[in-house]
Amino acid sequence: MSIAQALLGDKFKHPVAAYSVAAASSNASVTVNETDFSICAKGADIRYNLGAAATATTFYIPKDETYFIRVKNATTVQALRDASTDGTLLITGFDSNT
Repeated sequence: MSIAQALLGDKFKHPVAAYSVAAASSNASVTVNETDFSICAKGADIRYNLGAAATATTFYIPKDETYFIRVKNATTVQALRDASTDGTLLITGFDSNT
């Protein structure tokens, strides 16, 4: 899945799932089954990608920022620390029918 196919998600939905990805020196991922979800960078700036490995040049989310994302199908969210500090990418899945 391309990040270009993702849309801005609606933040006024009911949370139904919680995930986390440890963003360290190597790429890590989790499968998110919900099509509407938020990501929040905790502890460090994080590089992330949807459906493909996160690298030093993929999408960036600053520490303590939250992004709301909508995708067409379930996807993997991949994370990697941006610098030398490990962090966690917290993910909340939302009920797309609310």
